[in-house]
Amino acid sequence: MKKMQEVQAISQTPLQAMPCAICLSYEHLPPQYQQPAQAPQQASNLEQAMVNLSKVVGDFVGAQKSINAQLSQRIDSVESSLNKKMDEMQNDLSQKIDNLQYSISRFSNLNTVQEKGNFPSQPYQNSKGIHEVEAQKRESSMLKEVKGLSL
Repeated sequence: MKKMQEVQAISQTPLQAMPCAICLSYEHLPPQYQQPAQAPQQASNLEQAMVNLSKVVGDFVGAQKSINAQLSQRIDSVESSLNKKMDEMQNDLSQKIDNLQYSISRFSNLNTVQEKGNFPSQPYQNSKGIHEVEAQKRESSMLKEVKGLSL
């Protein structure tokens, strides 16, 4: 990119007076405006104000970028935390669903055992049979655990 230098240019083109829009006369027009001697000082003050404003805007933009970066990091942190909690909740719900399915399966098996031995004259014998089946299942699962640990 080429460097540009600041140049002041003053137009020397003479202004042409326009006639009055109502009467088309040149007689009652105000005299041509003369620039006061303060104009160069005012221009310098204006340039300095523009430089100061430019610096303030630059500082603001820099501060805004810093704030945006901090917010972005915070959003990423919160998003990561939420994702972790959602995963934990999903795992917890999956475990609870598995437990419910296991309980339903046991309940179905219990109903099957009751239906096979359900005689109206022998209600006590039926419940004893159920406990024996559950005890056998527990002993079987304990043996599997012991075998698994001993390997």
